[in-house]
Amino acid sequence: MPRLVIAITLAAALAFVLTACGTRERPSRPSALSGPAVFARDCSACHTLGAETGGQEPVGGSLRGYGLSAAQVERLTRVMPVAHPLSAADLRAVSAYIVAVEHGASPKP
Repeated sequence: MPRLVIAITLAAALAFVLTACGTRERPSRPSALSGPAVFARDCSACHTLGAETGGQEPVGGSLRGYGLSAAQVERLTRVMPVAHPLSAADLRAVSAYIVAVEHGASPKP
């Protein structure tokens, strides 16, 4: 019987977590950061833009080479597990930055 209770509790917790992932209405915080600054703050722990990583590739790998549009990058970014949701301005800025680097702009630290 205790195993059943544990299984139900774990299933409920998993369902709660999964329903929270990727929700459209996420609280955001205001920011006036540029795309490179947002990337450095919120993305660089897991991703690169093809720059040298010192020998160890981050968990999420490079975001280059996929040929995504800014709208596609925005949709993907909304479901990334960042420490705090991005504001609409930050989301647009980092998406535009990632696409610009994809099309030949130099990644900025």
